[in-house]
Amino acid sequence: MIWQDYRSAASFMDSEYLQDFQEKFPERGDIRVLEIRPEGVEFEGPLQDRAVSWSSIDYYRLPSNTLKSLRIRQEWAYRNSAWQIVSPFPDLP
Repeated sequence: MIWQDYRSAASFMDSEYLQDFQEKFPERGDIRVLEIRPEGVEFEGPLQDRAVSWSSIDYYRLPSNTLKSLRIRQEWAYRNSAWQIVSPFPDLP
């Protein structure tokens, strides 16, 4: 996401949330992500195949150059030999 490669970032989204993610990060690229800082993760389930992660994201939305920070929470699931995000990506106001 830092390089505005939202198509690659979308590959981690579960199909249920893919369209929503693509609408939040359109090809025109008016959102510029400067940094994502992982803050923690908790694994869940008997097989540790689910997780909740917290990160802080620094971004700005063009034409503004005001830096904004947001703490985000994401749910993950291990499916078909890969981790996928199984929660909607939060809105970046």
